[in-house]
Amino acid sequence: MYYTGTKKECSEYNSVVKNALKYRGEEEGWGNVIKHPSKSKYAVEKHESFSNAGLTKVESLSEDWFSTEEK
Repeated sequence: MYYTGTKKECSEYNSVVKNALKYRGEEEGWGNVIKHPSKSKYAVEKHESFSNAGLTKVESLSEDWFSTEEK
């Protein structure tokens, strides 16, 4: 499951989860913010214990999220 939103929204959610779980540093953390290759959309993996009503929840990311080809 993922959340999609702006880069700022996804980064903030990622930081909330990282801080709540007491991860430290770049190497130890929750997830990575993923940029859609051809759209101004971002996604971050949803943690089962942390919700965010401001982000859009999706079951999975479609194949075009992982395409390196611009459309």
